[in-house]
Amino acid sequence: MKNMNIEDYLLWRGDYTFAQEPFNPIDAVVFAELAYVNFAPAGLLDYGQKTMTLNEAGKKIMELDAYELKTLNGGEENFFRLAYESKRFGSVLIRHYTEIFDAENNTQFSAVHFQYGARNTFIGFRGTDASIVGWKEDFMISFTLTKSQEFAKQYLNTTLQPGMRYIIGGHSKGGNLAMYAIANLDPEKRSWIDHLYVLDAPGFAPDVFDYEKLKPLYGMTTRLMPEFAIISKIYEIDFPDTIIVESSGVATQQHDVITWQLYGPRFRLAEKNSAVSKAVMEVVMRWVKNESIEERKLFVNEIFDALRAGGATDITKVTGKGIFKVLEAFSNTSPQAKDVAMDLARVLINPNEAERREEDA
Repeated sequence: MKNMNIEDYLLWRGDYTFAQEPFNPIDAVVFAELAYVNFAPAGLLDYGQKTMTLNEAGKKIMELDAYELKTLNGGEENFFRLAYESKRFGSVLIRHYTEIFDAENNTQFSAVHFQYGARNTFIGFRGTDASIVGWKEDFMISFTLTKSQEFAKQYLNTTLQPGMRYIIGGHSKGGNLAMYAIANLDPEKRSWIDHLYVLDAPGFAPDVFDYEKLKPLYGMTTRLMPEFAIISKIYEIDFPDTIIVESSGVATQQHDVITWQLYGPRFRLAEKNSAVSKAVMEVVMRWVKNESIEERKLFVNEIFDALRAGGATDITKVTGKGIFKVLEAFSNTSPQAKDVAMDLARVLINPNEAERREEDA
């Protein structure tokens, strides 16, 4: 029962339909990961009522040799095959698959409906892909509302239907988009939503977003994050139902939900977040709180101008000196940012420093 992940869950529980075994939080993680799949080759890039089962879509994508998981690292073909071949997920209907990529306006957005019962649908918002565009949009939440957030609001208002019950979720930026969309939904449509799953996702800059809008979400939200949590700590929203999950990954690899560990039908729980990840985010958030919106905007533009300087369009192509470019951009923004960059470098180079800080706290 050790070292189980969602692939093992699909092997173990894949033969049980949702009628036999009701929806549980692990299903939310599976659906959130499936939201990263590029369903366009199956002919599903359609905002309307066109449907196809996951099994049909999976077979068609594989026949065309067109499988693509739009996460940072991609891959996980075995996960996708297990999902679409399983009885539990294979018969799920895919609706309203959409994706928008606009480099000029720094927009990377995708969402999809997974209907798993006559009246039950999971809506998954995709997180960040490997594009420089997607990553810059993530950083932009520090100084503005983004076009993807507005697309998410529009998507939810357009695709929710009376008579259906919804569970909504997303990983990383996808969780942020889900929160934004529900927070801006009219109360009647929000009453059709049973639950929200926020998977290792950032919050919102309080000087660009009204946190009062999040109040209706507190009683309906489950937040999950790994031990080494970085993304969840960016403008952290401390929902009461927060679960810290053990992971087989090292450091930032834990952001990948495939590394999240299960014990049978439940998550393997960790007692607390790692000291190193907490120290990193304390340093970063200290900078965020002290810098003005204009200074944050300047910093983000400097970082991505530097990363694009070599012609890279994919964050995975920025290797070796990438972190030094980020720290250099930090240093050039303001004296306060320079101090933060030096403190951040100390934590990253000497993880024992983080442990010492936690003991002193």
